[in-house]
Amino acid sequence: MDALTAKLSKMSKPQIILTAAGAGIAMAIAYRLADRTLDSIIPKKKPEEEIVEDEPKAHAAPPAEGAKVLSGCYDVKIGDRVVADVAHKNVRAGDVGRVVGLVAGRGSEAGRARVNFEGDRGEYNYMMGQQCHRLPIVDDIVVGDQVIVAATGKRGVIAGGCEGSATKVQVDVDGKTVIVEREDLDHAPLVGKFLTKGDCVRACAPFEHVGVGDRGVVAGPCSSLGLDSFRSRVLVDFGTKGRYNYTRAQLAFESLVGDYAKEDKVVATQPLPGVPVGETGVVIGLARPRGCAALRVDFGPRGTVDADVNSLDHAPLVPGHRIKKGDRIVAKVAYEETEVGDVGVVVGPCDREMHARDLRVCVLWERTKAKNNWQPGRHIELASESRRMESSAQ
Repeated sequence: MDALTAKLSKMSKPQIILTAAGAGIAMAIAYRLADRTLDSIIPKKKPEEEIVEDEPKAHAAPPAEGAKVLSGCYDVKIGDRVVADVAHKNVRAGDVGRVVGLVAGRGSEAGRARVNFEGDRGEYNYMMGQQCHRLPIVDDIVVGDQVIVAATGKRGVIAGGCEGSATKVQVDVDGKTVIVEREDLDHAPLVGKFLTKGDCVRACAPFEHVGVGDRGVVAGPCSSLGLDSFRSRVLVDFGTKGRYNYTRAQLAFESLVGDYAKEDKVVATQPLPGVPVGETGVVIGLARPRGCAALRVDFGPRGTVDADVNSLDHAPLVPGHRIKKGDRIVAKVAYEETEVGDVGVVVGPCDREMHARDLRVCVLWERTKAKNNWQPGRHIELASESRRMESSAQ
């Protein structure tokens, strides 16, 4: 402090004011950048930079450290087999290895698995989730996955495979272990009512090599307790671009059939089993059997129905307004980078918990590529209505 006081005493009053102003601007810029990036959300270092190889043999993690995981799908033990998602030296993405030790995490960080990869490819510490995942039992099902038994609607956790069967798995449901065919299971929601493992999504926020619009697949729940709002995040596999923990608001569902995606609000245009024309519902996935051009729609009290896409149409998203998914809209007010008159496309209902959520729709702006939630009538209007009003004014 003495040195600083001495330095300030030699400066003129204008110099002191300019210095303080410059520091204030720098702090404001730093705060604004920190608030707008994913740096506080997603680890700054690339997964491959975090692999540890030149340390002593791994030791067993204490119970307190081993508990620092959000899901059993990441809570491996010695002897478990895993698959590499990150290439490192002789290890390639897709190589299989066996866990030979556990390394305790620091602070709120999850620990790592010491993995010996088959084919003498080496032994390294890999982070579960971002750098490797459990070897699947059937399809993408792994131990620890949360699932829904289709026949009963009950939630359970995958406990293991079924000896002698390549299609059945063991599921812990209500304290009992049952044997279920893989095709009779659905992944349970990870965040909200709809986002599940295996969902195809697109990034709405850039990070490192991942750009806006890049396609990814939800690989599981958030893999790190050290991230902000970790319970609202899922781990997304962006292929060669990496695996990162994104919030629901930073993702958009990819279309399932036509332009219909999960979470879309639809209306029946033809009679369906137990559902009259004009009834509204929400798309929750593909119909069974998978592969047909039909969607599974939740019509609330009328039940869940598999509906051909030709018997559906997009429904208005907000009471009292005609705005639907896919509509082009115009901004009536300015917000952050969005200016009055900017054009955007409605991509679905409000995608986050916030004030007046039921009165908002999610908009992707064409000029800025920003995605946020706006109120029809108050904040935005249909582009067609905007043009009509302009013509009337002339």
